[in-house]
Amino acid sequence: MNIDQPVIVVGSMPKIRSETHSGGNGEAARSMCAAYMTCKPFGGNSLLTETDLRPEYRGEVGALALLRLLNRVQSHSGGSTWPIAAMLRSIHNGSRNPADVELVCKRLEKNDFEDLLETMRFAHTVFERRRAELYQAFVSDETMKELLF
Repeated sequence: MNIDQPVIVVGSMPKIRSETHSGGNGEAARSMCAAYMTCKPFGGNSLLTETDLRPEYRGEVGALALLRLLNRVQSHSGGSTWPIAAMLRSIHNGSRNPADVELVCKRLEKNDFEDLLETMRFAHTVFERRRAELYQAFVSDETMKELLF
């Protein structure tokens, strides 16, 4: 990683109990928590705007909620942002990026929780309309991927 670039820390590794609730060895829990942790270089402080969305999605409630969540994740690190990032990654690929819904319910502020619900509705709409992934709602397919993956 180039140390001259600003870095966004999307999350940090939470403490993990040595066993899962079912008495297992905790590997599933460690794997899930590892999905929350990422450190990405970000080439600037500019926030996403509606113009970053494809024209057909501009003005849609869910698209605007997605923008707010991505901006929150890129402008803040820690506690309440890594569950947001984890859920957004999970919407993209849930089998590779599992998210802990319990943490989402307990750690998110009300506005972020509501934005996440709207984003999930929007993801459903994008898939129904175009058989497309959520990141394809942006003019550049790389916009969301660069921030979260």
